[in-house]
Amino acid sequence: GGNGGPLEAQLLRSGLIKQIQERTRDESERLVEEADGEIRDGVPVHACQLLNEAIDRDARSAPAYALRALVRARGGEVRAAFADAEVVTQLGRPFWGNSLRVVTLRRNGDTTTARQQLRRLLADARRRTGPLPFWDARFLAIALAEMKDSTGVQSVLRRTDPRDPRLAWARRDPSLQPAS
Repeated sequence: GGNGGPLEAQLLRSGLIKQIQERTRDESERLVEEADGEIRDGVPVHACQLLNEAIDRDARSAPAYALRALVRARGGEVRAAFADAEVVTQLGRPFWGNSLRVVTLRRNGDTTTARQQLRRLLADARRRTGPLPFWDARFLAIALAEMKDSTGVQSVLRRTDPRDPRLAWARRDPSLQPAS
């Protein structure tokens, strides 16, 4: 930033600006992890506060926007959830954004479009070889749970690398239980 003054040049040369950016990103990631736990524990209001703080610290945190979209959709804030899902897509995570659109569409009463979107996601997942990345699998499983497809949820989780330590809690995650 700035006009390249001597202080900025010195900070860049010494690597301090990069360290500050990394520290901010680390704090944002910690907040996302804490919020994720709050979502699983059924405390969405506090989760949303943590996610807002994470986004304030790192506006490029796709996981923060993704989890906030989920909290907002489940809380009835459909427009805000759609907006967050769009940001997730713009941040380079279209699979997550589209999975969250399924949740939001269903919560908005548009089950037909939600099913169509889910079919496209499942086709995309089938084309992939090897294990699904954890977050891709998790958001797809959340979309499947929203559409009350518990068999699909388990199938997607089986496609995740079994060595991933997050898989154990993901299997017990209330977000992956069928929607009421």
